[in-house]
Amino acid sequence: MNQEISAGFVILEANYDNGFHYLLWDNSIAFLDSEDVTIYQTGINDQTNDFIVKRGDAIYVNEERLSELIEIAAIAPEQRQKTYSIDAVVEVRSAENTVYFFRIINLDAEKVDDITTYSIKYEIASNKGANDGKKLITWVETKDGVTYDRLEFIDDNLLHIQTGKNRELGSIFLTSPSFPGLTYKIAVDK
Repeated sequence: MNQEISAGFVILEANYDNGFHYLLWDNSIAFLDSEDVTIYQTGINDQTNDFIVKRGDAIYVNEERLSELIEIAAIAPEQRQKTYSIDAVVEVRSAENTVYFFRIINLDAEKVDDITTYSIKYEIASNKGANDGKKLITWVETKDGVTYDRLEFIDDNLLHIQTGKNRELGSIFLTSPSFPGLTYKIAVDK
């Protein structure tokens, strides 16, 4: 049975510029940047879908989405090295040209016994109306390098994190909801 490939799909090439590459398994594929960090992973099937289709030995991908992945792969390594100040508006890129605008409004710490509770008040908006901070804030790191990923979201704009009494919060990390290899670091020092 020979099914047609939808318009807008191109054959997946073996090599791309800027270190963008992929790993292919029997039923899934991962797209990686030049530092071998996965920026996107998905399943492959023989049913037509909106991104990837396998026909025989050939793999076809949506050209527009592939261009977006190549662009993300080009900026991801540099983005992971960048640090934003606590009062900056951080633009977090996501799929289909969605951009989230994230800003910390207030950061407080309360020490009780051996526990420090940090309250992080933030605001978030996007160019497409979505504004779920739970999708963006993925972990925090103390100044001595201890990471915490058990975050307590109090409401849509407030997050609590508990650390040991002598552990000072150093950084907050955001991750693109669509591209897990695209992370953003916010230093909490003022």
